[in-house]
Amino acid sequence: MEESFKRKRIQIPIAARQEAPSSSQESHAPFAAESLVHESEQNQAQKQAIWEQTHTLHEQGYGVRTIAKLLGIARNTVRRYLKMDDGWHVAPRPKRRLLLDPYRTYLLTRWMQGEHNGNQLTREIRSQGYRGGDTLVRAFVTSLRKT
Repeated sequence: MEESFKRKRIQIPIAARQEAPSSSQESHAPFAAESLVHESEQNQAQKQAIWEQTHTLHEQGYGVRTIAKLLGIARNTVRRYLKMDDGWHVAPRPKRRLLLDPYRTYLLTRWMQGEHNGNQLTREIRSQGYRGGDTLVRAFVTSLRKT
């Protein structure tokens, strides 16, 4: 007769989480930029706490597999965190170069000269070698109109 058993999970306290704001303090815009920034700060704080727990457990002699099971994260994440000596950090994403970038100064100059027609500006930069679509130029001109 087979006996089923449950594994004991060691409960390791995660860093104190901030309390959710009460309903009277909530913003009317659920997707406001402020709430996104707040969420990313909370995520970074949680990851920092997990990083600290990973190092604490490793110093106590736990192996990578055990740490992964205890914290509920992947073994590769545990290995990556153990390689990080100075804490968990976010690497900034490199800016992508857009097709329109070499022509921005020309477009701004022409805009200041009074040419506000997106189709005309597209034709002008096409004669200079621009190979992108009308949509990029249209979006750029629209952003200029709004400012």
